[in-house]
Amino acid sequence: MGLPLLLLLLVAGDLPRASAAPKGKQRDGKRGGARERQHQCLEDNSPLVLKMMRDLTEGGTGTQRRSGRHALHGGHHLDPVAIANELDRLGSETPRRHARHSGGPARGCPVFNRGAPAHRDASGRAEDVSSRSISPWSYRIVENPDLLPSRYAEAHCLCDGCLDPRSGLETTEVNSHLVEQTVRFLRRTPCPQRPGTYTYAHVYLRVPVACVCVRPAYWG
Repeated sequence: MGLPLLLLLLVAGDLPRASAAPKGKQRDGKRGGARERQHQCLEDNSPLVLKMMRDLTEGGTGTQRRSGRHALHGGHHLDPVAIANELDRLGSETPRRHARHSGGPARGCPVFNRGAPAHRDASGRAEDVSSRSISPWSYRIVENPDLLPSRYAEAHCLCDGCLDPRSGLETTEVNSHLVEQTVRFLRRTPCPQRPGTYTYAHVYLRVPVACVCVRPAYWG
């Protein structure tokens, strides 16, 4: 083997070899790109923000969002944003009937007559489950301009105890307890360098959506 060829082989062996990036690093790069997109300065009506809002609407808590009417009348998935929209609709149609849902929470534990039929709306549907529960609750509309959606409903228990199905009166042998649900929002933060634009990031908040009757923590 000639000396020039030997030197060429030695130099080639010392050259760095290009290698493909590990798959894990490729995935990290994709996630990093998503994080960067969420922290760009954007307007509320920008295509990316509108897409993130559609994602929230279609599945904000990991499941398909149901209508507020379905939730009010006993649906298993209580979506506070959908409930707020439904309460607005009900308030505009029958403001007296649903006055307790607008503004602050209603005060005082109600008394029910076990022999009286449940109230029904124009479609014949029984009144919402929050009124029929032995641990009744009301809703308060929360408005937070730093979040998207900016309006949602928050449940408040009307009784410390629960309503006795036999007497219709409150009993403190059992307690009313808030049920919370994890809900995903977009939190927006103003961009100081570009007025009128914001950065957007997903946040998860625990929102009270109903009340349930439970045994006291110390059961005697």
